[in-house]
Amino acid sequence: WMSQWVFQSKRVITTSDNDMINVQDYQGADVTREVLSNPNGVLLIVSYDLEKASTKALNRVIDLGNQATTQYVKTVLLTSSAGHDRNFIAVPAPMHFEFFNVDDVQLKMLVRANPGIVLIKDGVIMGKWSSHELPTVNKLHQMLQNQPAKSKNA
Repeated sequence: WMSQWVFQSKRVITTSDNDMINVQDYQGADVTREVLSNPNGVLLIVSYDLEKASTKALNRVIDLGNQATTQYVKTVLLTSSAGHDRNFIAVPAPMHFEFFNVDDVQLKMLVRANPGIVLIKDGVIMGKWSSHELPTVNKLHQMLQNQPAKSKNA
């Protein structure tokens, strides 16, 4: 069948780092670098659709996020269900951390679980978990301490 085809051209599409995920605050401002390039690390709670997520699972990840926040681990919620202000988002438990809006397809590329968590430091993914197998806050701290921050010269 190859003998019946004639090669015309090829097209190569390249993407920049910013095309992979775009994090916005509730006012629509791009905060991708501030969130993902944190040199101290950040715990991302990811739910591409809060309405489809289990209430029990959301409670577990929000509780972990609240614990992490009290232990000085920066924590944020990434969702495509964000509203125009902080009070619009419907979650089953009080959150003591910020939320940001990200396209649902980008969130599914980041972690398939709904909800799930991702630990990231200086733009490097250190771990991913579903709501069924959450690490302890001490484990998160240990992982962050064992991963050195990127040097400015690298």
